[in-house]
Amino acid sequence: ATDVISNNIANAENENYTRQRVNVAAKDSIHLKNGLIGTGAEIEQVIRIHDEFTFSRFRGAGTKLENNQFLEKVLIEVSEFFPDIDEAGIERDLNNLFDAWQKLASNPADDAQKIVLASNADQLSRSFNQVYTKLEDTQELLDTQLDSAIDEVNRLAEKIAGLNKEIAISELRDYDRANSLRDERDKLEVALSKLIDPTITKSGLQTLTDIDPNMADYGENYAVLVGGYQIVDGNSFHPLKASADRNSNNGFKNIYFEQSDLNLQNVTSHINGGKIGAMLELRGKTFDPLTGEFDDGSLQKYKDMLDTLSRGIMQSTNTIYAGSSDSYMNTNTIGNTITLNVDERKQPLASLYPEKMNNKVQQGDMVFSLYDISGKFEKDLRVSLDPTKKNLNEIINDINTKLTTEGINAKAVLELGTIKIQNGGTDNPNDVGTILIKQDNTLITEALDITAYRDLEKVDSLDIPFNIEDGSFKVNVYNENGVELASREIKIDKSSDNPLHSTLAGIVEQINLVHIDDNKDNNYQNDTDDLIRATFSDNQLKIITQDQNSGIQFNITDDNTGFSGATGLHKFFNGSSAKDMQLEENLKNRPAEINAYGKAVEGDNETANKMQQLQYDDIIFYQRKGQSTTETIMGQYRYTTGIIASDTKVVQLQVENSQAVYESVKNQQQSISGVNIDEELTNLIKYQTGYGANAKVISTIQTMLDTLLGIKT
Repeated sequence: ATDVISNNIANAENENYTRQRVNVAAKDSIHLKNGLIGTGAEIEQVIRIHDEFTFSRFRGAGTKLENNQFLEKVLIEVSEFFPDIDEAGIERDLNNLFDAWQKLASNPADDAQKIVLASNADQLSRSFNQVYTKLEDTQELLDTQLDSAIDEVNRLAEKIAGLNKEIAISELRDYDRANSLRDERDKLEVALSKLIDPTITKSGLQTLTDIDPNMADYGENYAVLVGGYQIVDGNSFHPLKASADRNSNNGFKNIYFEQSDLNLQNVTSHINGGKIGAMLELRGKTFDPLTGEFDDGSLQKYKDMLDTLSRGIMQSTNTIYAGSSDSYMNTNTIGNTITLNVDERKQPLASLYPEKMNNKVQQGDMVFSLYDISGKFEKDLRVSLDPTKKNLNEIINDINTKLTTEGINAKAVLELGTIKIQNGGTDNPNDVGTILIKQDNTLITEALDITAYRDLEKVDSLDIPFNIEDGSFKVNVYNENGVELASREIKIDKSSDNPLHSTLAGIVEQINLVHIDDNKDNNYQNDTDDLIRATFSDNQLKIITQDQNSGIQFNITDDNTGFSGATGLHKFFNGSSAKDMQLEENLKNRPAEINAYGKAVEGDNETANKMQQLQYDDIIFYQRKGQSTTETIMGQYRYTTGIIASDTKVVQLQVENSQAVYESVKNQQQSISGVNIDEELTNLIKYQTGYGANAKVISTIQTMLDTLLGIKT
């Protein structure tokens, strides 16, 4: 008993030690003539004072605290990416950009001020790039740390399984208690819980209230579960594995449970607590291979918010800049049309899926809408296609046979290995002016990714990172003196079944329609289509003046659709996100070519004025998941930084609360299982007193025996 007390006192400062107690019981009595006589006391077993219910709460409090502390550490670092000071950061760069536009508006021909403007725009872009890259680097760092964290989980779990085996061997006899081994296992459980928040089950717990009211220990059927899978089952160990998602181009890892047959079960989404849970909560758990981004995670949320802000700035700026006239404009590359080589054009289309085409071409009809040269709808034309029997060459021939039979002045052609419809383009009012694909039940346009004939509703969700709204914009044409020669309204209705208003090819045809009297002068030879020409080639919409030497220019104004900004038609900023946002390369290299004017005449500052006014305008900011908000640019930036600051503050409060809970439960745990020196000294005195009393009994018996022996002699 004194050895146990000595051991308790020696481990008084060891938080992982559970105090032990000697269970002393009366020895069996002996039968004498006059009854049963006691034979003293014996030690039955040495037990530890452990309450599994309190200990499990202590483990859980440690899990929560570790989780919150890791979140706090990373979020404080992230907050520093967005300094709210005048001398640094995106807010400063935005103010500098608008100031530069304001000064240019005062002197629109000042090349020196254009250089300052280009420098400020470039600095704003680089600030977006840098903040985004820091967020991305933090994501990747957390992903890298998962390897070592999962290795540590496996090391602890394997050690626990080994201890379970040792405990089972040491406790073969009912009265044997492997107290030190159980303490070691408890220590490993605490360490494991700080990493990953496991579910630890021990069935058949013994509640020895006759020894201590707080006793609940020595359970059987031990198991450790993560994500519903047993990584420890008694003395068996099944490892976790951090492995790169095979569907991810970025190599981000998922966490898998490795079954006995070596099959892997993804448990990433089921891990919520501990340090690893915090890593996943920050980095993200569900990866979308289509977007190349996570669908969740705090860092992904901040990246998305930064993208929302940068895209709003780029689209609104580019929409305004399209109002500065030029003789040639082209959009960004939109989509990635699939081209078939000579041999592939001879194979049945159905056989080219999925190796060559995105979708399987179906047997069905293609419906073509026919319009006269003024854009008035005439009729639909239906062509049946069987991709199991026909190749691309034969399908084009079938379309042309139908067009010829109907007497239509248009034809389908192969251009760069894909389908394109060429319209007649005559000035005869009786001719068909335009033919567009209205409906494609065969899915051939989707299979070949023919962007020109895809609904704009799909274009702004699949092909460009910006959004196009229903509405209209104007194409205005000017002579060299800035006098308007013609102006045409182009309408967009994304949900319309009229392809003239709902496809890129339709927008091209609206610009090119030959029998529209834009000037209302009964002259069809001096309108928009006579002065400029639109095409869609190389996956770009291009607009060019018919005579490049005439001094004629054009611009895009009154664009409530955002089309010119979304497609990058005559852009100021280039890029698709905060990561790759940059000043348009030509303007960066030659700032003097920045246009402050709307019409290219001396003193015109219309574009510069609209740019500096943009800081006060409400614009639509589109989020990646479809929602949108209307806010000023600076208001959206402050909303973004406010969310980050709020998240950080919430986690800091959670750390304070979880720290208080942890300390409270820890004190309760220590009050039950920790060593109390005063109590141990009291027990020592008790055993010393008992030892002295027993010694006195022995001494008295010895005296009695000596007296008896003396009488005999």
